[in-house]
Amino acid sequence: PDLGGWEKSKATGEKMSAPIAMSQSEVTYTKDEARITAKVVDTGFRQLFFLPYTMMMAVGYEKETAEGFEKSTMVGTNPGFEKWDESSKHGELAVAVNKRFFVNLEGDNIQNTAVLRELMSKMDLGKLAGMK
Repeated sequence: PDLGGWEKSKATGEKMSAPIAMSQSEVTYTKDEARITAKVVDTGFRQLFFLPYTMMMAVGYEKETAEGFEKSTMVGTNPGFEKWDESSKHGELAVAVNKRFFVNLEGDNIQNTAVLRELMSKMDLGKLAGMK
C-alpha cells in the first residue's frame, strides 16, 4: 500500500525451489534518509520456515536493553515480533499470517516503530489469510 509522505519503489518478486520452496515480493519506501523494506514471503505452508519464529512468539518472548527491545506481539489476530535499536534507528515488525505467509517490515533511520505499525495496518492481512 501507499504510505503518506513516503516514496514507494516498484515491487519486485522472486521464487526459490531449494532448500525450501517459497516465493517473495519486496517493495521499498523512502523518505529523506529513512528507508523501509517490506517483504511478503509465501512459504506454501512449510512449517520449517516458521519454526524459529513460532517458538519465539509462543512463549511471549521479551528482551529489553538500554538501546532498545525485542518482543513478541500481535498484529490483529496474527502473531509476530517487533524489534527496535535506538542507537542505529533500526526497527523491525514481522507477522505470521495463516501459518503460510510471513510479512516483514524493516526500517532504517526511522524515529521509532510507529511508522512500521502504520504501514502494517494498511496491509490487507485478512486477504492474505484467505488465500488458498
